[in-house]
Amino acid sequence: MDSGIKLDDEFLKNVWEIGKKYGVRILPVGGLVRDFFLNRRIADYDFLVLTDDENALKSFVDHLSSSSGLTVVKPARFDTYRLVKRELTIDLSVLKKGEHLESNLVSRDLTINSIAYSFDDNLLLDPSNGLKDIKKGILRTFSGENFKQDPLRVLRLFRFFATFEGFKIEEKTRNYAFEYSYLLNKVSRERIRDEIFKIFRSDRGFMALKSMIFPVLSTVFPSLEDLKGVPQNGYHHLDVLDHTLEVVSFCFDLDWFKERFSFFPLNLSDDDRVVLRFSALFHDTGKKDTMGYNAHGVTTFKNHQFVSASKVLNDLSFFPKKMVERIYLLIRRHMLFLNFMINGYSEKSFGKLINMMREDSILLLILFLADKKAARGPLSKGSLKKALNIANDFLNFYLKEKDRILKLPKLISGYDVIKILEIAPSRKVGEVLNMITEKQLEDPEFSREEALKLLYSLKGEM
Repeated sequence: MDSGIKLDDEFLKNVWEIGKKYGVRILPVGGLVRDFFLNRRIADYDFLVLTDDENALKSFVDHLSSSSGLTVVKPARFDTYRLVKRELTIDLSVLKKGEHLESNLVSRDLTINSIAYSFDDNLLLDPSNGLKDIKKGILRTFSGENFKQDPLRVLRLFRFFATFEGFKIEEKTRNYAFEYSYLLNKVSRERIRDEIFKIFRSDRGFMALKSMIFPVLSTVFPSLEDLKGVPQNGYHHLDVLDHTLEVVSFCFDLDWFKERFSFFPLNLSDDDRVVLRFSALFHDTGKKDTMGYNAHGVTTFKNHQFVSASKVLNDLSFFPKKMVERIYLLIRRHMLFLNFMINGYSEKSFGKLINMMREDSILLLILFLADKKAARGPLSKGSLKKALNIANDFLNFYLKEKDRILKLPKLISGYDVIKILEIAPSRKVGEVLNMITEKQLEDPEFSREEALKLLYSLKGEM
C-alpha cells in the first residue's frame, strides 16, 4: 500500500459518498486509476464494491443511477453492474464472498490495471507494483494464469501495446501470451473482433500487429499461415511474408501519402482504416496456392488476387458484412492500377474504376502504392515513379469528376446480364457491365431503358 496519493476527481468522491451512505465501500480500480496516473482522459469508470449486503448494494445502485441520470443496463448477476449515460460507462464489480481484495487485484490482466484506491484513508492498493510499471512504461502480467482465466487478455495486451505510446511488453508476459494464444478459439468472435478493431484503428498499431502475427493473429485468422515460406520473383526484394508486413506498415503510417499528395484531402474513418489494413494483410495470402513458373523458370502467381480475396470470406466471417465486402473487393481488384501501368490509362478508364469502386477508389490506390513501395527488386526499377505519376493523375481526376460519377445510378446488375443474355457467370458479364458503364459515363442521361435495350440487342451475340 502507498499513502500520500490522492485521486482528485469530484465524480469519484460523489460515488464514494453515496456508497458510505449505504454502508458500501467503493474503490476506484483498474483502468480508471491507471488513466489518472497516465494523465489520460477518463472515459470509463471502474469500481470494486465491497459489501455482503445485497439490499444495500441495490439501494446504492438505485441512488447512483437516479442522482447521476444513469441507466442500469447490465444487472444480470449480483457481482456485476453496468450503468451508462451517453459517453459515460460505469462498471461496478462486487468482491465475491470469501475473496480477498489482494487476490482480486493480482488476478487482473496486467499490473497497470491491478491498482485500487481507497478514499477512506487515501491509500493506493498496489500489490503487484503496477504504479512502478506505469512509470516505467511496462506491460506485465502478475501470472500466466491470468491469461488462462480469460484468453481475450492476450489480445488486450497487444491492444494496450498499440494504443499506449512508449509502453513495452515484458518478455515473460509476451511468452505467456504466445503460450496461451490457442485458447482464443474458445473466446466469442464478437469480443475478439472488438479488441482487434481497436488495434487496427490505431495508427500505432503496426508494431503490435507485427509482434503478434504468429501465433496470436494466425490463431484467429488461419490463412495468415499461408504467408510463410513463399519466395518471390525479381520484382520483389522480400519474400511474401516480409513483403506483406512492409505493405501493412505503409497502410498504418500514411504520412508518405499525405506528403507526396498534399493537394488531396485524405480523411479516413475508423472503418476505412480497418478495411485498408486488413486488405493489405490479406492481399497476398493466395500466392502460396497459385505459385508456379513460366517457360523461363520465373516464379508466377497467376490470379492470386482472386484466391486471396476468397480467403477473407471465411477468416473474416465474424466482421460486419459490409466491411467484409469492401475488403474482399479491394483485394480482388488490387491489381487494377498495375494494369494501368502495363496497358496504359485514360480518363475513361479512371471513370470506370471510380464507378466500380466508389469511395473505396482511394483505398485501392493507397493499397496499390503501398504494394509498389514494398516491391524493390531489380526488375521493379523505375516502376514506383511511374506508379506515383499515375496516382497523381488519378487523384486530380477524382477531385474533378468524383461527384458527377458517384451520383450516377446503377442501371444494370450482373444478375440482369445473366438472366437476359441467358449466359453463365463469366468474364463476359463484366465486359457487358463495362460497356454499359462507358455509355453512362459518356452520357449522364443514358437511362435504364436504354441500357436494357442495348442488353437485349446483344442477345444471341454472346
